[in-house]
Amino acid sequence: MIEACKEISKETYQRRCVELATYLGIQVGSYSELPAQCVEFFDLIGYVRICSMLVIGDLNRGRSERALATRYSLTRRQIQGIKESSRGAARKSWHETRTT
Repeated sequence: MIEACKEISKETYQRRCVELATYLGIQVGSYSELPAQCVEFFDLIGYVRICSMLVIGDLNRGRSERALATRYSLTRRQIQGIKESSRGAARKSWHETRTT
C-alpha cells in the first residue's frame, strides 16, 4: 500500500494536474483551463495517482528514484511502490496476451 505523500501546496497539485493532462493529450496552459471532468477526476484519484503516470514515464526515461521523489514530493518508498505496481501490471498484461 502506498503511504500518504508529503504535504504539497495547492500550486504544486495544480501544476501536476496540468502536466498529467498534457501527458494525456489535453492541451492546456493552466489549471483553470482544465475541463471540469478532468478536475473532478484528478480530485478523485488524488496527488499520488496523478504523479504515478508521470513517474512511470520518467522511470522509463532513466530518471532515478531519488530524483523523482524530490521532483514529485513523494517518498522513495512511494516511487518504489509505483514502480512495482507498473511492473505487475505489465506482467499481467503480457500474460493475458499469451494465454488468449
